[in-house]
Amino acid sequence: SIREGRVKVNGVVCLSLSSLVADSDEIEFDDAVVSFENRGHVHIIMNKVPGTLCSRRNVIQLKGGGTALDPRPTVYDQLILDPDERIARANSIGRLDFDTSGLLLFSTDGWLHHVLASPEFKVPKVYLATLRS
Repeated sequence: SIREGRVKVNGVVCLSLSSLVADSDEIEFDDAVVSFENRGHVHIIMNKVPGTLCSRRNVIQLKGGGTALDPRPTVYDQLILDPDERIARANSIGRLDFDTSGLLLFSTDGWLHHVLASPEFKVPKVYLATLRS
């Protein structure tokens, strides 16, 4: 969506996959204004690219014993950290496979995380799959 020019910030097409916006900024998706109540939380919408992990850091088991940090990039490596590090406290809501791309949500709001991720709230999700032969 971002790479296709469908997202605007203050009327200007945003092509950056990781951008900081202020509370006063107007965000549009397909020319419709996106609004949400700000309760002091950080909410991030990311277009996850293939080849990234959704975990902060993955530990891998070494042959012969022991562990090491997985060197593969994570979605958290793509986030711009703000000076007060609120973004650093945001957690992904759900996850996508390593080789998958798509919308990924992050938030510091635990209740929002619970509502969107928990099956009890029955939040509908739509998936689009592209098959290549």
